[in-house]
Amino acid sequence: MIRGLKPAIDKLRPAAKGFVEKMPENYCAEVIRFSDDSDRTMGFTKDKDALKVAIDAAIPSRWLGGTALFDAICMAIDDITANDGYCLDSNAVVVMTDGCDQASKTCSATAVIKKAKDKGVPVFVIGLKSQEYPLCPEPLTTIAVQTGGVYYETDDPNKLKDIYEKIGTTLTGQYVVEYTTAVCGSSSSPDVRRSLTVEVIAGTGCGKDEEEVPCPSKCK
Repeated sequence: MIRGLKPAIDKLRPAAKGFVEKMPENYCAEVIRFSDDSDRTMGFTKDKDALKVAIDAAIPSRWLGGTALFDAICMAIDDITANDGYCLDSNAVVVMTDGCDQASKTCSATAVIKKAKDKGVPVFVIGLKSQEYPLCPEPLTTIAVQTGGVYYETDDPNKLKDIYEKIGTTLTGQYVVEYTTAVCGSSSSPDVRRSLTVEVIAGTGCGKDEEEVPCPSKCK
């Protein structure tokens, strides 16, 4: 959402379209715009041309209004959950805002984080600073970090293209790891947590991460 900042709008359109153009063929996306409220400009589709048209429709030459940011993110997470199975590979929300949320009616930052973590959806947030409108980086950073996304902040609209490209590279480089646990019984409480370590070695590169995860309430 950008409100009346023409230089930023002129940079946002090609940045968002470039993100769509570089999506792998088996990926899909939707476009949600938000101001005083939020609505879908385009539902989930793999049609890149249709998504680009939707981006133009979602970003008019001048946009005045509030910022129902949290409602829009919750809507996106719900849509991802409802369309599970249609889009392959990565699930994520990418949101750009130039202001503080002061218009959401159903979701708070806390509700966004809980919903995203429950559904396993990382939220990547781009905050665009300007002299015209205040930006609230604290809740944006918290949402991104706690859901497994990244928060980017800039006061230069020319950097939007690079930021979208970074997010795209991150998403296309993600993997989903599934495993069968041997330490959780069929009656294990979800309050019981186990340490899970994942180590990846690819060529000369490697990475390792450890996290405490709950036992499932029922084993499959």
